[in-house]
Amino acid sequence: MSGYESSTLLDPDLPNDISGIRISYAESGCYGKCPVFSMEISDGLLTFSGRNYVRAKGKKTAHLKPDEFARIVRAWYDGRFYAMRDDYCMPKCPDGTITIITDVPEYSVSFTSSELHKDVNYCAAYLNGNPETPVPPDAFREFQKMMRALAKSHKWL
Repeated sequence: MSGYESSTLLDPDLPNDISGIRISYAESGCYGKCPVFSMEISDGLLTFSGRNYVRAKGKKTAHLKPDEFARIVRAWYDGRFYAMRDDYCMPKCPDGTITIITDVPEYSVSFTSSELHKDVNYCAAYLNGNPETPVPPDAFREFQKMMRALAKSHKWL
């Protein structure tokens, strides 16, 4: 599967008890009008921190229903984030050097439980319609849409 790390480890099971799980999502800025915000979800509490190009600046909180939190946790497991690379931001040039791209937004998803911690970062850099950075699996984009929809449902984005 493209975009996933090869691993001989068994896939972790979705735990029956999801209390104590923390999921964070963030979008950095760019040289344009990209939203800059972060969100953290833990034990049904959603915390949004808006910085730039968002409808709500500063810290905002909301409570999630248990099934909403479970849906987000399930999406993380179903998307196999635990098997994704940590970094999809630094493209390698043909000569083997690494290029750092500074003017594109960076998206990050972090997951923490008592058994597991995983960060996945993605920088969406394109040139002439072609990706300049490694591209994560489609599940990353789907999760990103879910998180943005959650922020929009609270009128924060």
